[in-house]
Amino acid sequence: MIAKAVAQAEHGHKLDRALTAEVTVMCVLAGALFPDQGYDLVLARTFAMPGLPVKPGTLTPSGPALSRARVLLGEQAMRRIFEIDAARTDADPGTGAAWHGMEVTAIDGTTIELFSNDERAEAFGVPTGGTKPKLRIAAHVRTSSRRWIAAAVGGYLDGENTLADELKSSFTGGILNTADRGFFSMDRWIGFSARGAHLAWRVKNGATSVPFKTIKTLKDGSELVLLRESESMLGKRRREHADKTLPRLRDTVARLVSFTVTRAAGQAGIDPRLIPFTAVLALIRGHVTADTCCPHCGKRPASGNDPMALLVSQVLAQPAHRDRPARTSGRTAFQRQHWHTEEVTYTMTITPSNLPKANICPGS
Repeated sequence: MIAKAVAQAEHGHKLDRALTAEVTVMCVLAGALFPDQGYDLVLARTFAMPGLPVKPGTLTPSGPALSRARVLLGEQAMRRIFEIDAARTDADPGTGAAWHGMEVTAIDGTTIELFSNDERAEAFGVPTGGTKPKLRIAAHVRTSSRRWIAAAVGGYLDGENTLADELKSSFTGGILNTADRGFFSMDRWIGFSARGAHLAWRVKNGATSVPFKTIKTLKDGSELVLLRESESMLGKRRREHADKTLPRLRDTVARLVSFTVTRAAGQAGIDPRLIPFTAVLALIRGHVTADTCCPHCGKRPASGNDPMALLVSQVLAQPAHRDRPARTSGRTAFQRQHWHTEEVTYTMTITPSNLPKANICPGS
């Protein structure tokens, strides 16, 4: 795969040397696996790999040589490797990869901290109060195997939604995609679903967030709704595209599933910080199918009569966090950056020594 990508992509490697384009790619990948070991150790690991495509007896290059080789490699080869790997059809999709015959995927965003220099800071941007530049990524991934389908990379100040729009071409028929509520817009919903993908996106519940009207209430309590772009939404979209002639988005029908999130702390009248998050997460995962009917007898289990009450009781039975836990480890990087010192008062008591006195002078 690496050889194929290098052959298809432009790069600056021309001569046959130790750090060819193919070997440089392998060093970059090894460096991603061992980010704390530095170039020299990464090179030592890579050149000790069996089957490395170099001439027998080739000496291991130095760290500065890898720096120069990465400049020659450029970004096109690594981008092509990503594209070829993401398009593979022979990879194991993973257990639970499909739902009703559709592959389950998700889109989300994240940031990555970069080594600091003026060029990177100018290209990618530095967070307010931060010291290192960051890049922002929006990704389309398979939820079961966690394999990436597509990605869009930008600077820290680039909007997550702007990058997400670049992922539209990776949406195809046979996909059920999930996304958090920050990604919803009528424009994005219509554009992504028009490619044949099914979307199960969260939406904000504000009065102006979801411009819908109920068409029909279904037997399970969900609703068929009509999405219609409001005047304010149209005006905002025209301003974003700097085009006053953009037509209104077409009306579209969607299915709306409303739900209420209850936390056990509210029902018990205690501070939510006293409930361990990991315990709650594990219990909720275990209760996802608590009210599911038995596939053999078709009856609902007794616990399914009131699954919320059972879940709450089990959450509250967990050992509570300490009200004000004392820190037992060093301060985090954020704490060191924003709170350089801590207010503290020391009391010192000097106790006279009971050691015998020497009868000689120092240096004698």
